[in-house]
Amino acid sequence: MSVIGKIDRILETVCDEVAKDVYEGKSDTYIVYNVAAEDPTGYHDDAPSDNIIYLQIHLYMPKDDDYTLLQNELKTAIFNGGFSYPRVSLNTVEKDTNKRHICYETNMAESEE
Repeated sequence: MSVIGKIDRILETVCDEVAKDVYEGKSDTYIVYNVAAEDPTGYHDDAPSDNIIYLQIHLYMPKDDDYTLLQNELKTAIFNGGFSYPRVSLNTVEKDTNKRHICYETNMAESEE
């Protein structure tokens, strides 16, 4: 299964509302993920054998809700699914939506073969 397929399946175990790139639903709590970068690696015969896929995972929820339990579940599920342990690169309340926005970054290598 591809890295994108894996992360989608993992995220759906933590949150009912998950979308790649753009969320168009109406839930107060949802996750949007995107590919942030790709880095070819493991060169053999001048060609990469692997591609490290770097992902951003954005959790949106009501600003006054306690996010710590959901955050712990999310980090654990991602790590247990074979990805690098997620780091938090953003944790803020967006003024235009009045929602908490937390961005996690993680990665996983995908074989080019």
